[in-house]
Amino acid sequence: MWRIFFSFLFLIISVYLLTSFSSCSSTQIVTTTNQQSGPPVRKPYVDKGMIVLDDRPKDSSLVRLKDSIVEVTISVVGDLMCHMPQANNAKTDSGYDFLPSFVFVKPYLEEADFTIGNLELTCAGQEKGYSGYPNFNAPDEYIVALKKTGFDFLVTANNHSMDMGESGLLRTIQQIKKNKLGYTGTFESQRDHDSVRVISVKGIRVALLNYAYGTNGAYPDASRRYMLNVIDSAKISDEIKSVKRADIDFVLVYFH
Repeated sequence: MWRIFFSFLFLIISVYLLTSFSSCSSTQIVTTTNQQSGPPVRKPYVDKGMIVLDDRPKDSSLVRLKDSIVEVTISVVGDLMCHMPQANNAKTDSGYDFLPSFVFVKPYLEEADFTIGNLELTCAGQEKGYSGYPNFNAPDEYIVALKKTGFDFLVTANNHSMDMGESGLLRTIQQIKKNKLGYTGTFESQRDHDSVRVISVKGIRVALLNYAYGTNGAYPDASRRYMLNVIDSAKISDEIKSVKRADIDFVLVYFH
């Protein structure tokens, strides 16, 4: 008697579980319809890690949505400077070679998917005389070494941006561009200033912003304030809001 009862109970529970599983699994689907030409996607929700569209067409073919993870490594390096002992040590018969200065950190810089450095110097040209602290003017080969060492991008707004005046700031940007490195924080024109830097790493879009607390008292002329980003909470808030309106995944803000 009890054996028959438990067998019957087990049968009822099994049927219930099979029915429940069938109804649950049917919700873990998405349509293969091109969303650009098909109906708008409204009220998406998440069910056990699966994205389901509320208004999927009844006649569409159905596929399971697979989870995917994209891992990106971004390295950020501070205070790239060139004091005179370092410059003198890099002197060669034909110019300068700064690659030995980075030989022990090169593997770490190259390992990241994207490497950012804070360039705290200017490359204003040999005619202005190379110098270290307090007003840095490094040989152009310094930026050449950064590129060869694994850097991808330089933030340039800091207290040494104006060490060699406006001409030094502009020439530094020219050397950065010559070596095919990205930059932000200092700019050549108003249009350059207003062009937000957006990088794409493995399909992830990242906007980069950079601001300095000051430049040791030396600033661009009032008519050329676009040349340097100085910390201004209202301005920064507006720029971040403006960037977020675009198709951006992350916003990285570097303060000096």
